[in-house]
Amino acid sequence: MYPFGRKVHIQLFILISIPLLVMGFVSARIYTNISNREHEARMEYHLKTLMQQPDATFSLFRQYYSAFATGSDCKALIDQQALPHETYQQVKTIQRELAGNNIISGNIDSYYFINRKWGWILSNLGSFSFMDLKDETPLQRLLSGADSTSSSIFWINQSSIPSPFVGGVTIMHMVDDSGNLFCVKGDNNDYLLVVKPNNVWLNNLEEASKAIGYDIAVFAGDVLLFSTNEELKHAKDVDDSLFKGESRKLYILKKAVSGTSGLTYVLGYDTTSPERFSNLFERASFIILIITLLAILFLRGTFGIFSKPLFSLQESLTRQQEKLRQNMERTILGGTAKEEDVQTYISTFPVHVFPMLQYLAIGPKIAGQTNVLEFADPILNEANGILRAMVQIQPIVIEEILCIVLGAAEAEGLEEAVVTCYKLLQRGEACPISIGCSRVFSDLAQCSIARDEALEAMLSKQSDETETSSITVCNGWETNGFAWTAFDNLMDTELYTTIKEGNLEMASKLLDLTVKRFDERRLTGIERKQAVSRLIAQILTIPNQAGMRLEDVFSPSEYHAITAADMASRNSSALKAFLISSIIRPITVKIKQMQDTGDSFLVRKTIAMIDEANGDTTLSECADALGCHPNTIGKVLKACKKTTFSELVNEQKIRRAKYLLLANDMKVGDIAQNLGYQNAQNFTRFFTSQTGLTPSEFKRLSRKGEQND
Repeated sequence: MYPFGRKVHIQLFILISIPLLVMGFVSARIYTNISNREHEARMEYHLKTLMQQPDATFSLFRQYYSAFATGSDCKALIDQQALPHETYQQVKTIQRELAGNNIISGNIDSYYFINRKWGWILSNLGSFSFMDLKDETPLQRLLSGADSTSSSIFWINQSSIPSPFVGGVTIMHMVDDSGNLFCVKGDNNDYLLVVKPNNVWLNNLEEASKAIGYDIAVFAGDVLLFSTNEELKHAKDVDDSLFKGESRKLYILKKAVSGTSGLTYVLGYDTTSPERFSNLFERASFIILIITLLAILFLRGTFGIFSKPLFSLQESLTRQQEKLRQNMERTILGGTAKEEDVQTYISTFPVHVFPMLQYLAIGPKIAGQTNVLEFADPILNEANGILRAMVQIQPIVIEEILCIVLGAAEAEGLEEAVVTCYKLLQRGEACPISIGCSRVFSDLAQCSIARDEALEAMLSKQSDETETSSITVCNGWETNGFAWTAFDNLMDTELYTTIKEGNLEMASKLLDLTVKRFDERRLTGIERKQAVSRLIAQILTIPNQAGMRLEDVFSPSEYHAITAADMASRNSSALKAFLISSIIRPITVKIKQMQDTGDSFLVRKTIAMIDEANGDTTLSECADALGCHPNTIGKVLKACKKTTFSELVNEQKIRRAKYLLLANDMKVGDIAQNLGYQNAQNFTRFFTSQTGLTPSEFKRLSRKGEQND
């Protein structure tokens, strides 16, 4: 099967399977959640229904035996020192009372009135003393349970203890303490009444809970009286509506405490029940998924049969495209490609051009000793693949020389790649080889010049030694000097002149020619950085030559942006746009403003002298330097600038002070000294009187404003 067909069918299968599986899973979860919410609503109703019968029964238990405990018959039994006898009419009456009335007697299995004061027991089977007991253990368990609770009415659950009456045979002089026991003890702990209900209410409760599909547990205080599911025995103290049992099953719980009997009822629902049904959604999704997979496999087979001509055509087009790519790369590496050809190559094929490139020409020092194309194997098959990723164009043999272009994002990475390439070839080849490297360039259209440089370096005298391998780099910086030629100096002079004249249009055209010279010289890395820095430094001297200060043209933040920008890494268009918008245009605008407002030569010279002295000069000193009367300067300033000499000095000092406060981290004392003040206090008073803020406040507020911006 063709890769294209396989890819399409895999994508189709993934496109169908993922939504299908998600839909099955989500449907199962939705069904489970809906089912659980429905059961929560039902459980609240069923719990109230299940509580009614046992709650009514045990409420009557509590009322009846509480009344008996306060009656005269109970007091008579407590005071009875001798063992009661069955023939006594009063004892018979008391036994009938202990057996319960007509309402609760049907729910009572047995009872024991234990007189702890005089040591005898009265039960439904008769009376006997502690001394006549055949086994004292059940009695001790009952008395111990009574002593451990502070309540006068309580339950004891001893369902784990087997009954001594096996097979329904009763044994005289025995106490049955098995099962759930309802107990009443005297205030002075002088008697204990134990009533054992029969299992009728338990059976009814169990059958009712099973009929509605829930589990139930009944607690008397902390004592578990009954549970249809062992996992619910720990559910009484759970506050959440969800409970995880010991088997890791998750139960929905509903709890209620009876206000009459004091019993706690816990109804539980096993959430795995709907999940078992909800799994049908997931199974259905998998079944549909399998059917879809089989259908796709069938379609794939059918598609493979009928699509062979189409794939043959596709393979033919792929081969032609690859051949076209190889031809274009050969043209580029051969140095015959035009700039339009390079742009076509980059737009046609998915090529990422590195910002820094270097051309390598590789050949054996002794012709005919080895196949030149084999030199590419160590580069393309490098162990970690780093060098392979830096190959800009696949190695090609042209005139028995292996040509390759390496690329990197930084100069250091490119240099390291060249060294790694040399080490790999030196280690892998038996015969000596010569590697010639061009200077670093940034445009594939410059491969023609780079090829000549690489070949010249490979064939230079430095690589004449035939016994050892060598690598030679074209040292264009030293050879050509990159000193500014007369043409460059002329261009610079014209550019600076047009900027001084405020001619932005002509300055833009001359700047375009200057930046093109950078590309013609193929300035990259440190060479380009030095050239750009020199150009900017020269332009920034123009305001001073025109009688202006830099702070009159640029704000501290703008000047900081100029000095901090890495303009050497920008391409020609971005570099030109930045220089025009951020540097040249503000300067020409300021110069035009000076020309338009009619500031005289005398005003500019006066401002320049004030600036040069940092405001620490006088009107007389300026007049003497300019060869005129002080009144003349005052009149000119009043006419042209609408200000006085003193105001101009103060204004300049404030501007200078603000500039130093924002553009540097100088201390206030150092700034005061820079402006000619003997101490910082005088400077602070002056600054505050002019701005309304202290220097520290101004600096803090200005920085806060920059952060907010």
